[in-house]
Amino acid sequence: MLFRSCRRYPEGQAAALDGDRGERWARAVLRVSAGFVIVDRVTGAAAGEPITLRWHGRSRASLEALTIACSAASTEAWVTADPATGEGWHASRYGRREPAWVRRLTAAGPTVFFVTALGPRVRLESGDLLIDDLRHPLSADPGQAPCS
Repeated sequence: MLFRSCRRYPEGQAAALDGDRGERWARAVLRVSAGFVIVDRVTGAAAGEPITLRWHGRSRASLEALTIACSAASTEAWVTADPATGEGWHASRYGRREPAWVRRLTAAGPTVFFVTALGPRVRLESGDLLIDDLRHPLSADPGQAPCS
């Protein structure tokens, strides 16, 4: 992956990078009154090529606390201690490997938005982002996403 840019806004931060398969990821981390909202926009994936968002945590319960919405049809998988892929491990110190959890959301499309919330309720509806039932237009640039 190739890091492209990073910007700071009063309500949060944004960054962009190019993926290994030609896709471009843009992420904004927004501070809202009830917590944080993370907006990921992925563009440029080859037709039918899966786009996967992964969240890693030491416990499944910590990952279940996340609210995740996706703009495209998606599948969710939970992985822990998978020796075949190497996913689902945590190193508490050098040379030590302990089981952990990965929450994986996979979708496909020319432009896919993933929205993850820590605290507030979020959902995607008719091209808008709803944060605790307050409607915000979903910006083409996540770094420009409004924040209340």
